[in-house]
Amino acid sequence: VFDEELDVQLVRLDPPANRTYPIHAAGWDRTDTVPASTITLHHPGGAEKKLSKDDDSPVKFENFWRIRDWEMGVTEGGSSGGPMIDPAGRVIGILDSGASSCDVPTDDDFSTRFGKGGPALEPYLDPAATGQLTTDGLDVPAPVVKPFDALAVVPAEIQPLQPGTDRLVRVLGTGFTDATELA
Repeated sequence: VFDEELDVQLVRLDPPANRTYPIHAAGWDRTDTVPASTITLHHPGGAEKKLSKDDDSPVKFENFWRIRDWEMGVTEGGSSGGPMIDPAGRVIGILDSGASSCDVPTDDDFSTRFGKGGPALEPYLDPAATGQLTTDGLDVPAPVVKPFDALAVVPAEIQPLQPGTDRLVRVLGTGFTDATELA
């Protein structure tokens, strides 16, 4: 879903079936309550991921949260889209613009405040229309990798192969995918 006026876009990701790592799905808060402090994860100047921290409350400004002064780190071009995270670990806004730099770590604007994106986001964040305004993050563990377990081979009898020849054989069992190759 995309709302051009509020500059917010919600994207649904389908994780790969063969992942071998855990995932943390961030929680969110659309109460529009001013938090005591915030952090953001971002890629300043397109560099590797960084964390910036503001020990003070952000300021509400139109549809934005404004950071007056970063205590640790800054944001730069390439940081857009980084989440603003409250002390409960919930996303409350997304970095949109600002004038922060290493020399002047001030005046970053985070848009859209999730509290202002209600009509555009509500059908996706609260599809059952329960009135839910917050949700905590969720740790999704890495899937358990099952070993290969061949239950049957078709045809049951395989003639010896001559070098350079191929023979189609179907292996039935668990742990195999369409891309599994046997040698």
